[in-house]
Parts: sequence; C-alpha cells; structure tokens
Amino acid sequence: MFSIQNKYTINKITNNNMQKESFKKQYSKEQRLKESENILKHYQDRVPIIIEKDKNSRLPDLDVQKYLFLSNFRVFQLNTLIRSKLNLNKAEAVYLFVNNKVALRGGTIHIKEVYDKYQDDDKFLYIQYCEYNTFGL
Repeated sequence: MFSIQNKYTINKITNNNMQKESFKKQYSKEQRLKESENILKHYQDRVPIIIEKDKNSRLPDLDVQKYLFLSNFRVFQLNTLIRSKLNLNKAEAVYLFVNNKVALRGGTIHIKEVYDKYQDDDKFLYIQYCEYNTFGL
C-alpha cells in the first residue's frame, strides 16, 4: 500500500543501473485494479500514479513507483519534483510521457485532468520519464 510521507509522496531514488520491472509486469490487472479502487475510495482528493523510467533512459530509477498526488497538483510541479529527486542540474532536461506516447506539456494543467483523460483500465495513471535524447527529440 501507499505510505503518505507528505502531500507529494515522493521518496528517495536509487542510482543502480538495473532496470526495474514495470508495475504492470509485477502485478496482475486484478491486483492493480483492486488496489487503485481501494486508494480512490479512501483518498478521493488524490490521484494514483505510477511513475517509471523509460526503458531506453539512462537516468536513475526512482525508488518507489506508486504515488498519490493531490488532484490540484500541476504538471510543472510533478516535473520539478522528479528533477529534484534525480538530482538533475538546470541544463539537463527531463521529459514526461503518459502511456509511453503522449508528452506531458502545458505545465499549469492539473494532474487530475491528465488522469481523467489518460488513466489506464486499472485506474492508475502511468507516467514515464526520460532525458532529452531518449526519443531523439
């Protein structure tokens, strides 16, 4: 389950080079759906999100994949938090994608809007992060 440490629920990262197994591979759809429904029942003002490193990225993995964010949390705040947890300098860019294809832009958008539009069948929102050259942008 989730442990809410603060209103952002971001934890420390690890710098190992091993790729973590994706959340969807770790748990069956039924397990994920049961967990997300339980979360949404108890935390109606929050959004359950899975944040994972893109498989081609050289950035470190976040220590935790599951997060709860307040519904009014904005995309630029999410980007800022991930950047700080990855210890990136100002010259290094990190890009966020939803479902491995839709780039998260428009930093003032609430995370709830993104969740409502792109949530998975298991009721989690899946966000991937990578550095600039992963997708050849």
